[in-house]
Amino acid sequence: MDKTDVFIYIPRISANPIRPIRAAADLGLKVHAWHICWQVSDLAPVTLRRYEREGRLQLSIDGEVLPWLCPSNPENQSSEFRQVIGLAETRGLSGLHLDYVRWQDGVPCVCESCKSSFTHYLKHSPDWPQVTLRGQDHDAFLKWRALQISRFVKKVSEAMHDKYPKLKLSAAVWPAVGNLANSIGQDWGLWVKEGWLDFVVPMNYTDNLDTFKIWIEAQRAITGRHTPLIAGIGYAADESTLQVPQVLAQLSVAGEAGATGFVIFKQSPEFQKELAPVLKTIYMTGGQDE
Repeated sequence: MDKTDVFIYIPRISANPIRPIRAAADLGLKVHAWHICWQVSDLAPVTLRRYEREGRLQLSIDGEVLPWLCPSNPENQSSEFRQVIGLAETRGLSGLHLDYVRWQDGVPCVCESCKSSFTHYLKHSPDWPQVTLRGQDHDAFLKWRALQISRFVKKVSEAMHDKYPKLKLSAAVWPAVGNLANSIGQDWGLWVKEGWLDFVVPMNYTDNLDTFKIWIEAQRAITGRHTPLIAGIGYAADESTLQVPQVLAQLSVAGEAGATGFVIFKQSPEFQKELAPVLKTIYMTGGQDE
């Protein structure tokens, strides 16, 4: 990936994205289709109600139905896979970028699909739904939970590399690498180790430069030589809003810590006005703009 790459968000209910892809290609840009997995809060209420009736949405232990497709549901796995592969078939793409490749934060799902699938995995009846929070089978539940996400990533990777070997598959992942497999089921260290991703984009959204450096160094230890590490920088994220000097400082630290490249989140009028001219000057001169 280089500085001519751009990630274009493609909503699951959008029309064919060929027009923006062609427009970007005309500007010499490489386009990665950015797909949000599982999270469906932007869908019409009537659609969400239908998904709820069909038992396809996550259900918290308190009985709250969440606007998030349950990754253990076979129909959801199939429909999400079709969404992704449908994007991969779009002419003119250079890559496919997966976002929200995880469960709904740290909230365990207790829907019937989870109960059935986990029982089959465990080979005996668990103490449901208490096992999702505690108990002798809780560790097994956490492993099963992460397995649902990893199986999906593996399936997409195998299909992409088989049918669309020229496309780059990447994923946006949470930055702190310690306990993600247990907390949100996002075992991206495994995805890197198995070679399922062509590059990984940790969302290092913070305004603390020391934290940013610690994250990059820990991530670099995981990716090693296996997978390029592209540092996500939160210029205008919910977690961080950076000034231009802060962005430049993070770019410098990312390079020094071994990141292969960077992605800046996100495109905005402020980005065009304040940051883009500075980055352009740096790339044209090959030096640091003061």
